[in-house]
Amino acid sequence: MATSILGHLIAAGIDLYHPIESGIMEFNLCKQRYGDKIAFMGNVNCRTTLVTGTAKQIKREVRRYIKSGAPGRGYVLASSNSLTLGCPFREYLCQG
Repeated sequence: MATSILGHLIAAGIDLYHPIESGIMEFNLCKQRYGDKIAFMGNVNCRTTLVTGTAKQIKREVRRYIKSGAPGRGYVLASSNSLTLGCPFREYLCQG
């Protein structure tokens, strides 16, 4: 499981983990297990949501991650890892 490496990274001294890859790592599980030890950054899917999603879909995903990431602090909203070439700037701005 991809989340199992986080314990080792925390032991090595990290204080923020980026990216939480949508579809590979379960953000809620990471936050539940390690949210009291490190901060997380990422989540908004840069392969699908930001490229082909409507403004409404992007805002819904943003709200979902803020709702699950904000409690207990330690969360920075961002794209899951980068902005792809196909990400329209207008859709990128929907995150804010």
